[in-house]
Amino acid sequence: MQVLHITPSTKGYEVVKLLANQVDRRNSFSVIERPNGDIHMTGGLIFEDTQLIRSFFESVAPDMVYELAQSLRIQPYVKMFYMEEEA
Repeated sequence: MQVLHITPSTKGYEVVKLLANQVDRRNSFSVIERPNGDIHMTGGLIFEDTQLIRSFFESVAPDMVYELAQSLRIQPYVKMFYMEEEA
């Protein structure tokens, strides 16, 4: 499956082939194949390769894509449960 791979060093995104969502049960890195055929394990951000998502990332400066992608993936946290007991 073709996906967009984003890391701090990609300066934008790179189009890669997603081979597996995780290396194994103990290693949650994704396994990708780069266009040159190299296979890598990555902790980078993976996004579906659609025209809408590509257009969205292309609308910002390449050096800001990772920061934007990261902010989209991180869920804001206040506390785990609303109804939890206060200690």
